[in-house]
Amino acid sequence: QGDVFAQAVATTTSYTLVFGPSPTPDSISAGIWSTSGSTFTRKGNLDFCFSGLLQSNIDKVATSIVVILPTDLASLTVGGFINIGTEFLGITNIIANTLTVIRGVLDTVPISHTANDRMYGVQDFLASDQVSYVIGETCKTKLTTITPRGELDLNSAPEDDLLTIGRMHRPYPPGNFKLNGLYWPVSVYDSAGLTITWVSRNRLQQTAGLIDYYAGAITTEPSVTYSGEIRRSDTSAILDSFSGLSTFTFSFTTSYLGPVVINLWSVNANG
Repeated sequence: QGDVFAQAVATTTSYTLVFGPSPTPDSISAGIWSTSGSTFTRKGNLDFCFSGLLQSNIDKVATSIVVILPTDLASLTVGGFINIGTEFLGITNIIANTLTVIRGVLDTVPISHTANDRMYGVQDFLASDQVSYVIGETCKTKLTTITPRGELDLNSAPEDDLLTIGRMHRPYPPGNFKLNGLYWPVSVYDSAGLTITWVSRNRLQQTAGLIDYYAGAITTEPSVTYSGEIRRSDTSAILDSFSGLSTFTFSFTTSYLGPVVINLWSVNANG
């Protein structure tokens, strides 16, 4: 229903969205059933989305992916987005079963994906039960497939338990992260230390199109600052950290040599 609707939703409230590919060639759609208790109620219908598998591994910067075993490939459109794991990827071109994409769009960041990972064309095929939940509440959902022979019995449909987290209220993560000027380095060593840089994102302004994770800065969302930390991989001990920054670079101070994990995140002071 759009950004205006999302901004009007109380920060204690959340909604659920569901999507799914056609399970059989004769499947038409599915009924949406949900409850926060024990009695399911039908809430609407779901149209099935595109689905397919990755032909080969892709790293965090790859922009061309080949789809194998696709269903409903024709439903994909340039300007839309697909989902693989926790990442959304924007579609900039489609030639046969090869997609050209931009990485880490909306509130996601690029991750590596493995051959045969499943992808979904979710943009125009998301559906909601239109029930408002308190953040932290669990919604139980079932989808009942509809075919020319009828609708799947509710008792035969698998159940998904969805924990509501209020994703629409959270600031977008920082983009274009670099470590000592490099994207995703396997290892670095610099006697001057470890310097990270990033650019700002803005969920309130990024409403007219999809922004590549690797694109330049968007004006920072009001009340958003940045926090980060560096931890030892083996013990999770924090070596250095920062919080409340409104700038876009930080140099960690540590004498430790070895594998580390660096975390960087956005914080909305307005909750």
